[in-house]
Amino acid sequence: MKHSILFIIVSLIASFTFSQNVKWIEGRQLAIEGRAGEGQFHDYDRLPAFARQTARQEVWTLSENSAGINIRFSTDSDTLHVRWVLRSVCKMPHMTDCAMNGIDLYAYDEENSSWRWAGIKLSWDGKNTGIMLQGITKKMRDYMLYLPLYTSVDSVFIGVNSDAQIQKLVRKNNKKPIVHYGTSIVQGASASRAGMCSTAQTGRAFDAEVINLGFSGNARMEEIIGTVMTQIDAWCYIIDCNANMTAEMIAERSLAFVKQLCQSRKNTPVVLVERTLAANSWLKPETRQKINDGNAELKKTYEQLLSEGFENIYYVHEKDLTAQCSEHTIDGEHYTDTGFTMYSEYMIKFLKTILK
Repeated sequence: MKHSILFIIVSLIASFTFSQNVKWIEGRQLAIEGRAGEGQFHDYDRLPAFARQTARQEVWTLSENSAGINIRFSTDSDTLHVRWVLRSVCKMPHMTDCAMNGIDLYAYDEENSSWRWAGIKLSWDGKNTGIMLQGITKKMRDYMLYLPLYTSVDSVFIGVNSDAQIQKLVRKNNKKPIVHYGTSIVQGASASRAGMCSTAQTGRAFDAEVINLGFSGNARMEEIIGTVMTQIDAWCYIIDCNANMTAEMIAERSLAFVKQLCQSRKNTPVVLVERTLAANSWLKPETRQKINDGNAELKKTYEQLLSEGFENIYYVHEKDLTAQCSEHTIDGEHYTDTGFTMYSEYMIKFLKTILK
């Protein structure tokens, strides 16, 4: 009994000493990227507060998920701690807990001039504290911490050694953000971790902010989303909504939606992306026809825009995105890391031909 009590006392003292040697910095004091403009209700919401008045409830709720949002900072600490609190813990059978609720850390490798994966931290109960990375060479280094893809975050704190420097990582280039609007795949289903979704991969490739406007099951080319997008002085807009829309809905909405963007931001490229075929659609003619019908309507919109004299409109065919591979999804629709890498590699190559 005495030994047990002594052990508890020693553990408490050690824990207190440990926490005393850590300096905690709130995420909002560092650089936050991935939010659509400013004026959010919560620090890690994606849509600005004004959108709540007219956005459908489903869209607004999904906008509170922190998909694509990341915290950028520099520190010379040899150990990194993290503390993050979720408003709820999300569970879905086709996604990892790490992607939905955990966080994903990248560090910049100066020798190779690239962002490289550095570590993850899982969430167990929504309130999480722990060591993210330790044993690091003590030197000033840049980091990017991706937040969860499918849940809402209340707060994030970064912990460093008490004698370490830590500061926000401000971009040295003048690149505008890329805005990517789309479905559950754009939001990140079913990447294994947050840094593997397409918007994260694109952001690292271009060393640019990418705003993830993926709304699972609810990307329907609605006017309020167009209004939010036009308020962002973007490098380009990517629209990948077909999987959440019928062919009739695409025919009804797509032309007006794209015109809304083009007329507000005449010099900003708009990229229309077809829906990729389901991995098993070669066995399901009705499914294949449904997807092809939607893509055909999007192509009509593209051709109509060109015929009306709109410029800076570009089109991506589904056959180019995943090379009609059948091993790139977890359930026929949602991408695994393999699928996201295939999609991202093509999109990055394509965007490099149009972004100046």
